[in-house]
Amino acid sequence: MLGVILVTGVSGYLGVKIANRLIDNGHEVIGVDINRSPQLSEKVVFHTVDVRHKEQIRTAFTGNIKTVIHAAALVPITRMYNEYKSVNVQGTQAVAEVSLEFQILNFVQISSSSVYRATSDAPMEPNLGLNPIEPYGKSKLKAEAIVEETFRGTDISLAIVRPRTIIGPDRGGIFELFFSWISAGKPIFTIGKGDKPFQFIHVDDLVDAILIVSHTSASGVFNVGTDRYGSLRSVFQDLILHARSKSRVIALPKCLTISALFILELMKLSPLTSWHYRTLPRAFHFNISSMKNLGWSPKFSNAEMLIQAYDSYLARGGRMEHAVGSSPHSRPVKGGILSWIQKMF
Repeated sequence: MLGVILVTGVSGYLGVKIANRLIDNGHEVIGVDINRSPQLSEKVVFHTVDVRHKEQIRTAFTGNIKTVIHAAALVPITRMYNEYKSVNVQGTQAVAEVSLEFQILNFVQISSSSVYRATSDAPMEPNLGLNPIEPYGKSKLKAEAIVEETFRGTDISLAIVRPRTIIGPDRGGIFELFFSWISAGKPIFTIGKGDKPFQFIHVDDLVDAILIVSHTSASGVFNVGTDRYGSLRSVFQDLILHARSKSRVIALPKCLTISALFILELMKLSPLTSWHYRTLPRAFHFNISSMKNLGWSPKFSNAEMLIQAYDSYLARGGRMEHAVGSSPHSRPVKGGILSWIQKMF
């Protein structure tokens, strides 16, 4: 029995999709965030809440709340490094402790693939290779540890969901930058050859997975990604072919590019954060058997989800809808130094 479902970070790119799907499925949903997204269903009961403050969280615990889906977090593209601890760690602790106080039954922690450190071409297992390489990943791994400790020894089911990079309609951020380059026939870059296995997840497939672990009261760690994927180079080439673009994929020297992007990030001249440029050259894909064992199966391949997101970008005249309070994943990103590099080619 799910009861009333509370979704934190409900105005984010993922949070909106989760809440609206739950509403479509006939559930009663309470959503909390610092702003209400215009894309959020009117049927969602919204509370303006900063998840770092327990007293604010408590105001949202009305009715028979039995399931909490915790999606609130600051993501890498915000570059708000000093706030990761307060929002991603302390905010998670506050939400978990209030959830325990109100005796919920199910807690779903939306984590991240950033908790891993890619070291081989083999698919990542749920509990191996946990060694974050940057501040965001460290904050998300700490958040996982907090919810595990908070609910240990209780009857609350805890599912930790780790998605690969999320793609879907209206997906902006760094992908809008790629889409603008392809639509203009400009070069697309890989760091190194771009020939390693690299996995994405469609937002609808991810929502399916989240709803399954919620409905089944599943406990454990669940890696979520598509089961049809190849390399970054191959998916970019597929997208270029679909777009009938004159773009070409250009490989930049790996070590030199990473070093340069590190300096450029410090100078605020690059759109890429350390999470981007330190993971893009590596194999990054999951073993998703734990999710498949629950009856879940992804519908979209890497190429299909990128093509759909690109077509969505074009349908809006080459821009996403950047509404007030929308997720950083739906906002535009400037090309910075990469736009200058393009002119060399």
